[in-house]
Amino acid sequence: MEKIKFAAIKRNDNCIIYGKHHGECIQKSPFGTCVGDGVVQGFLTSSDRFVNRKEAYIIAKEAMQFLEGSLDIKDRDKDPILISEMLWDEKSGGFHNYSEKDGYVVVKKQFMSRAMRRTESSPEK
Repeated sequence: MEKIKFAAIKRNDNCIIYGKHHGECIQKSPFGTCVGDGVVQGFLTSSDRFVNRKEAYIIAKEAMQFLEGSLDIKDRDKDPILISEMLWDEKSGGFHNYSEKDGYVVVKKQFMSRAMRRTESSPEK
């Protein structure tokens, strides 16, 4: 199953910069390369695909990468988007540690039981 691994930006020159959150991605990019309408904020998946925030939300929700009732304030809208904090910030419902090498893959121990209960109670597809 595909999962979200990194927050990412796709620059005007199609270069993709990834990190823990989008602000970090912009900081990593050389000065002046993250300006204009051509810069897209999105995410990199476990399949090394760059996806926009809307598609990332669907992938992360199907992979149960954030807790229901987390920071998904956009879920009230008809067009929800993923915010990186939903994956790693405990206050926002995130339960993953972040690794520069592996991304959002290691579940924080204190959330492991909650995540496992969600997995066990999820209907089979």
